[in-house]
Amino acid sequence: MEYINGLELFDTIRLIGLLSIEQSRFYTAIMIHVLETIHSSMIVYRDLKPENIMVTKDGYLKIVDLGTCKQFETDSLHKTFTIIGTPTYMAPEILAGKGYTYNVDLWSLGVILYEFLAGYVPFGEDAEDPFEIYQEILTTSLKFPKHMNNVSANLLISQLLNKNPSMRLGGSYSKLKAHHFFNHFDWVIVYLYIARFDQQIDESSL
Repeated sequence: MEYINGLELFDTIRLIGLLSIEQSRFYTAIMIHVLETIHSSMIVYRDLKPENIMVTKDGYLKIVDLGTCKQFETDSLHKTFTIIGTPTYMAPEILAGKGYTYNVDLWSLGVILYEFLAGYVPFGEDAEDPFEIYQEILTTSLKFPKHMNNVSANLLISQLLNKNPSMRLGGSYSKLKAHHFFNHFDWVIVYLYIARFDQQIDESSL
């Protein structure tokens, strides 16, 4: 794994405080692009969280720690059953033990976007016992603090944090990118951003 000279996104959030809608939209768009790339290779990440996302000194995002990834076989049903991940970012279907697929990463994305705007995670923020966290994820309804008043952001979060994975937004990345939260957002910026980062990595390895 290449060395990333920067901070964890977790530390960046703590330093900055609440992210603006614009910052949240941009970082979420980058993560969507990365997840789309990972999923297109039939890989589910399974532990998406700010501690596993590095912010480089140039402001780029890079997902690290691929040890929890699962690559599906071409002829498989694209479902796995291992209970794995960080409690507050785990999707309910992982905890239910009935098998899960790529949608668990979209749940984690919803948790991170919520954290960007709220300053804390939606489930289990004050819980110390993992089983208490699991119970909250499985049974507690999503609530938004008063300062989270952006309608499109809250709608996207609600759709990503749908406890029913078959109803969770993201089955189609084209639909996800077309969500109201990304109205007037130029996705070309993200593609250029990723391409520039990849070029820097290639040059540094020469």
